[in-house]
Amino acid sequence: MSAPVHVAICGSRAPDTDASVIDAAVRCLARLVMSRNYKVSHGPVGVGIEVMTYIADQYRPPDIALAIGLFGHRNVIQDAEFVIVLGGGAGTQAEVDLALSMGKPVIALPASGGTARRFYHQAARDHRLRAPLDDEQFAALNACADPGEDFVRIVEQLINNDPRSTT
Repeated sequence: MSAPVHVAICGSRAPDTDASVIDAAVRCLARLVMSRNYKVSHGPVGVGIEVMTYIADQYRPPDIALAIGLFGHRNVIQDAEFVIVLGGGAGTQAEVDLALSMGKPVIALPASGGTARRFYHQAARDHRLRAPLDDEQFAALNACADPGEDFVRIVEQLINNDPRSTT
């Protein structure tokens, strides 16, 4: 049996983010994490802990009794194979910068605003930042008709097709 895929879920509800998009993405990411049994790292506050809280409240898995938020941006992303970004402010930007310096793929939902939107625009100018996304997947991130469902479908596709993935 292979180890579960490890994802970092980064982001927060900063002033320039879209709460309704983040709400939808949190619900959909929670379902994805549950269905695929991904290992998740996240900070003590922000959307990562929201995803874990949603899982605990809505799905009530018997093996989840606590969620540990990691202190230190490096600790959040250090062991992750993929870095998922929703919204976010300065702390999320630090996590994105660290992920890029470590060669980790960053998957951001631009409709959520904040750091995710800024990263998307930066990656539009610098193709190296968007690995492992091809041009079609990258464009699809910005064209999500249903930000939660469409975003999660792209995330799952990337994880399933990436050779770094252990699934």
